[in-house]
Amino acid sequence: MQVSSILQGGYAHPLSRKWQSRRSLEKSMFMYPIFITDDPTAKVDIPTLPGQSRWGVDRLEEFLGPLVKKGLSSVILFGVPLNAQKDEKGTPADDSNGPVIQAIKRIRETFPSLDAAGSAPSFGDRKCYQLPPQAKGLARRAIIRDVNEGADIIMVKPALPYLDVIADAAELAADHPIACYQVSGEYAMVVAGANAGVYDLKSMAFETTESMVRAGATIILSYFTPQFLDWLDV
Repeated sequence: MQVSSILQGGYAHPLSRKWQSRRSLEKSMFMYPIFITDDPTAKVDIPTLPGQSRWGVDRLEEFLGPLVKKGLSSVILFGVPLNAQKDEKGTPADDSNGPVIQAIKRIRETFPSLDAAGSAPSFGDRKCYQLPPQAKGLARRAIIRDVNEGADIIMVKPALPYLDVIADAAELAADHPIACYQVSGEYAMVVAGANAGVYDLKSMAFETTESMVRAGATIILSYFTPQFLDWLDV
């Protein structure tokens, strides 16, 4: 049998493998999700998210300072208020004394180079606002609607189960940044498999994240951000 080509010859060397990639991971692509509580001195470990904690405003400098020096350029803040009175209107979301707004102010004062986005605290049944997993057509229509309504960024979450939707977003919103959120369940799954000896943590973190980039993501929200700030230096 005559062989017309030998495909592995094009990606046997690390450099030639890199040439085959349309886009490579960069530090600037990562946005770090962090949890902010209204206890200003708190650092509370989150058992279900190994290596992650809830932080008080007064401890943000010690926490974020080393990461900023390594190249962290953006974070997204999730408020975990212990004392807020939640209501159906989301009133605590713009409370000037709330943890997220206080954290944004502190970050802007301490790190002019770090971009911080805020997310309101949430509760209730997420099915009220999340699209049905099977509804690919509805997802595509939502992307088009968001573009027409003036969205600056299109985000898909979770990320890994919806690589096809990320690809659709890249197609339908070609002139927009495409963000994906590697949510806590995805992160915990990768960590659990590595801890069980199923695979190497770094290798699987790269493989799952690079699949999102391959699908079309240009911004990645990931709890692996601190590790990637180190890994991408190697």
